[in-house]
Amino acid sequence: NPVTRFLSAYRDKWEMARSPSFYKKRYGEEIVRQYRSVDPSFSEEDKEALLAEAGTVILNRQLGSLRHEDVARNPYLNPPGPTFKEFVKWALNGGMDPHIMPYYQSCAPCSIDYNILRLEKLNEESGYLFSVIERSY
Repeated sequence: NPVTRFLSAYRDKWEMARSPSFYKKRYGEEIVRQYRSVDPSFSEEDKEALLAEAGTVILNRQLGSLRHEDVARNPYLNPPGPTFKEFVKWALNGGMDPHIMPYYQSCAPCSIDYNILRLEKLNEESGYLFSVIERSY
């Protein structure tokens, strides 16, 4: 079920992630930058500085040491990482990665030029199989 896969990807990468990850750095900043509502009085420089601060806090696992004032001051730390709504918006607007990519885009059996379709007598045909493998490397 694609909806179950999508929800599972969000939970695995954002809700239940125990440690900072490539995924948070690569996609989290992009998603939050695009879809997080931020006070319009912040300049673009202020937004980038706050986003960088949030990224550093998340990647250094300092969430437990945050004070209420820090979270209230920095919209990118409340919550840290994308909300499910932000994640959905990102995906609906073309955001894609292997965890939410439709199967038909990630598994393309028709694009592979198969030379061996099946081996019925492995003892007799294994020599041919290994010679093909050896030639392809």
